[in-house]
Amino acid sequence: MGAITAVQFLSGVVLVTLSARILGPESFGILSIFISTATIFYTFMTFAGHEAITTFVTRSMEANQPATAAATLQTALVTVQGLGLLAYVLLAAFTITASEMIGIGKTHVDAMLVCGLAGVFMATHRECLAALRLANRLPLGLVAVLAGAGLRTALLVGVWRAGGGLMTVGLVLVAGAAVTGTGLFAATVASTGRERLPHFQHGWSFRVPRDVIRFQTLSFYQTKVGALFGHLDVLLLGALVGPVQAGLYRAARRLIEVTTSPAEPLSLSVQAEYSRWWYASDGDTLRRLSRRFTMLAVGLAVVIYALLIPFHRLLIHIALGSEFEGAVEPLLIMIPGAFVSVSVAALQVLPASTGLALPSLVWTSVAFVAQLAVLLILVPTDGASGAAWAYTVYQSVLVIMVVIFAGVILRGNCRGNPVATID
Repeated sequence: MGAITAVQFLSGVVLVTLSARILGPESFGILSIFISTATIFYTFMTFAGHEAITTFVTRSMEANQPATAAATLQTALVTVQGLGLLAYVLLAAFTITASEMIGIGKTHVDAMLVCGLAGVFMATHRECLAALRLANRLPLGLVAVLAGAGLRTALLVGVWRAGGGLMTVGLVLVAGAAVTGTGLFAATVASTGRERLPHFQHGWSFRVPRDVIRFQTLSFYQTKVGALFGHLDVLLLGALVGPVQAGLYRAARRLIEVTTSPAEPLSLSVQAEYSRWWYASDGDTLRRLSRRFTMLAVGLAVVIYALLIPFHRLLIHIALGSEFEGAVEPLLIMIPGAFVSVSVAALQVLPASTGLALPSLVWTSVAFVAQLAVLLILVPTDGASGAAWAYTVYQSVLVIMVVIFAGVILRGNCRGNPVATID
């Protein structure tokens, strides 16, 4: 998990650095609008299937029900991939008919259609990684991630030297996504039958327990709100103040997201353990794990941002170039939000690991409403800095609610209360 995240971290920095230098602030802003629009479409049409795999496949295998586990895995993979294809169809229709609404002219329609294809190939990448965690075959996932990141980086260097543009960068993104996505799925198929990963490719069944369907339904709604948090800010900036401000903000936010990425392996690795001890009714171990990993997350956040704060301007100049000096202030504003987000990474996955999807929907929705209010008030006057304040407000509200829900779940488990009433 750590190695996979390190590769994603480094390749993310390289992607932002090279694409920013290839395109400049305005074209990089247009690329950011492409990516944000595509991500909203894909996220609106899918759900967090990886959480269902981690929680309910684990539960079924622990209960010696491999057929149910296989059906749950099949349902997640097929549904997520099918919804990904549907999302691209809708994205293409929007791009062709209404791209002017987000500041994309007809001259860039083809490039936007090409960029959108990356989402089709990466639709099930989180689900495949979840399956590989259950199979204890993450080294195969690392190979796939390395191959895709390596190809994308090599091609971007070539495009930089050749003086390519938006279309060429879009093709590179699609090529990297194709290698990563197909590689992860092949690794998943090759790993079936190991550890807690059932055989799922022989015979197909979509008969899953009702609580799995309910979990996925609530997860479907939660991902819609999450997509708005992740990308509505860029679209509003592009529409209200132009692509330059969108590009500056997106560059700063992308760097912030790179700094929060080390929390992902921590949260995903502990999620599987949460599920195991929850269904074993071992509240003491569950509580101990949550404390230990939360302390680790806080320590990780202190180290990351203690290094980032004094060197943030130098990082922007090295990674993006002097043209992105305007990203300095938004980056500083987002650091407090990123700090608290990393600090609660181990608690944020607790509801999903115990089969509860409603808490995530609630805290994401409330935090998004707060973010939207700040965006509408500050973006017209403060541009990228206003969007950065909205990011920090979102993260702060979310963290407060995460801590509240996590406390309810842990206390309920300690009393022997199933706490299913939360959902």
